[in-house]
Amino acid sequence: MNRTKNTYRHIAAIISFKSDTKALERILSKTDFDWDSIVKIGSAHLMLPAIYCRLYDKNLLVHPPKSLVSYLKEITRLNRERNEAILEQLHSVRLLLDKNKVSHVFLKGSALLSAGFYNDIAERMIGDIDILIAPNQLHFANELLLKSGYSPTETQFETHFFDDNRHLPRIYSENAIAAIELHDRLFNKYEVPSLISQHILNNKQELNSFSIPKSEHLLFHSILNWQINDLGSRYDKISLRTAYDGLVMDNKVSGILNSVSSYNRITKKHVSLLNLIFDEYPSYSVSSLSKLFFYFRLKSVFLEKVWSWCVFVVYFIPLVMKNSFYYLTNKEYRVAVPLGRKRILNFLQNKLKYK
Repeated sequence: MNRTKNTYRHIAAIISFKSDTKALERILSKTDFDWDSIVKIGSAHLMLPAIYCRLYDKNLLVHPPKSLVSYLKEITRLNRERNEAILEQLHSVRLLLDKNKVSHVFLKGSALLSAGFYNDIAERMIGDIDILIAPNQLHFANELLLKSGYSPTETQFETHFFDDNRHLPRIYSENAIAAIELHDRLFNKYEVPSLISQHILNNKQELNSFSIPKSEHLLFHSILNWQINDLGSRYDKISLRTAYDGLVMDNKVSGILNSVSSYNRITKKHVSLLNLIFDEYPSYSVSSLSKLFFYFRLKSVFLEKVWSWCVFVVYFIPLVMKNSFYYLTNKEYRVAVPLGRKRILNFLQNKLKYK
């Protein structure tokens, strides 16, 4: 087994709710254990707080170097403070929408956080707050938030450039920590009956006074969001954060992982790749070729880079060409693109790095 796959397997054992803790302890206690790779891959997948929390839960924090424990503890503390502020913001938004009788559900990490799925709210790193709104109330909800102090962070041209019109332009408030995206649907072009907006809203559940999709819809959307919206299926990649969300939900709602994973070809492919590193995820023969290719990409950094560049050329180059006319002929569009690039650079510059 190669080092990269070993690292993924070790992270999987750390964050799992069913792994053998004693066997894991024997591995982590080795003097040559590669903690740097754990940090590198864990950071890339936004999983460092979850790794720290799960090591803490399993009483295994005696094994990492003290400097690493301090680093992980500090990142977790900062993320806990951020999520506490996000929870306050979620309460404020919920009250506003409920007061004005806006039919809605919180999505993805915001739903899991507000509904109390995590043992420690610091486990999940959350970017934006995603909310699904009844299509006929979408612009009304947006106006409510704009009147309450939120402002747009991007123009319609930025959204058009990334071919992402499943939600309105992102809005933010100087008095709130997270930006908000209001959705009227979950995907741009992909359709699945059980995730049609009205069906989700008609079958929503209330947990901790928050409206969220019922558990099956929440997990199904989590998987498809990574596979379709985040291009996981196109790149044949896995997301440890999405994988952990599935484990957390299965820990709270027994059997949900198996029931949702068999829904269609995309979910079967998703869990089959995760089966290579997680014992909890089932395997399906339909994805055997993808599994084999994924395994060899784990073994070869060069092959992984070549594959990523091939996908980039096939998918993103036509997307850029498609929007070139807008960039050349529209002044507002030329302003919007640098703004989006600046936001990404600011995010990268503010990331903590372990040394």
